[in-house]
Amino acid sequence: MVEVRGSGLIKIVYTGDTAPANSIIDIARGAQMLIHESTFSAVEDET
Repeated sequence: MVEVRGSGLIKIVYTGDTAPANSIIDIARGAQMLIHESTFSAVEDET
């Protein structure tokens, strides 16, 4: 997980594959942009 802060005008949070976590919710709160990258294999595709 990466939290980027600049001059205080914008907050961007980037996170990758992860199970649900309260820490991500806490860090992303108030962010103008949340990028949550996720991948899964065809085996994991239930549709």
